[in-house]
Amino acid sequence: MTDHVMPDPITICIVDDEPLARRRLTQLLADLSDIEIVASACDGRDALGKVSSHKPELLLLDIEMPHVDGFDVIETLQTTGDVTAPPLIIFTTAFPDFAAQAYETGAIDFLTKPVQPERLAIALERARSALLARDAMARLEL
Repeated sequence: MTDHVMPDPITICIVDDEPLARRRLTQLLADLSDIEIVASACDGRDALGKVSSHKPELLLLDIEMPHVDGFDVIETLQTTGDVTAPPLIIFTTAFPDFAAQAYETGAIDFLTKPVQPERLAIALERARSALLARDAMARLEL
C-alpha cells in the first residue's frame, strides 16, 4: 500500500478594495482543500504589509484601488520583496482593458469580475503548475 502525501495548501492573500468582491472570492475558495487564505487586504498598502508578514504563495489582486493600485503592488514587490519566491499573481478586475498590461507584469492569469467559478478553477490550476515548477527548480538548485 502506498502512502499518498497531500501537498501543502496554496497560501493565498485576497486583495480588493470592495468587501463584496473579497467575500465572493473567499466563498469560491472555501470548499477547496488545497487552498488556505492566509490574509485579506482592502488596498495596496495593506496588501504589501500582509505579503510581508504572511508570505503568501499567491495573490488574487485587484487593479483599481485607491492610493496604491495593483500594478503599484507588483512594482513594489519586484523591487523590495523576496526575489527568491515572490507571490504569483492572478489579477481580478472589472476592467478587461488592463489584460495586456497585467500579463506584462508576469501575472499568471487575469480574471474579470464577477469572477466565475470555472475561470477561477483554471487560474488556480495554472498557479498549482507554476508552484510545482518553482518547487522542482528549487530542489534542483540544492
